Amino acid sequence: MNEVMKEYLMTLNKVVDATPIEKLSTDDIFEINSFHAQNVYMLVADDSYFLDIRANHFVVEEGFSENMVGTAYLISANHKGIRMQTLLINNTLISFGQTR
Repeated sequence: MNEVMKEYLMTLNKVVDATPIEKLSTDDIFEINSFHAQNVYMLVADDSYFLDIRANHFVVEEGFSENMVGTAYLISANHKGIRMQTLLINNTLISFGQTR
């Protein structure tokens, strides 16, 4: 499950790139504040990098954004006292054979 989820998340579009909390821009804060979690997962790694964040444990929140269409994911982790987060969106619209 960990590897499948990691591979999937790495294919999504970044809305907020890996950034420490104190360095978030006003726009980044707006996007993160607009995110609403619906499910939460934990990815465990041994002092690894994932989406430019280094940690042992990565929290993956799956939900939606008030600002975007699609499933959104907020990934956060803490390494040596520095908490970082990345916000991703899967905004691929799926067509079920209808064309216009």
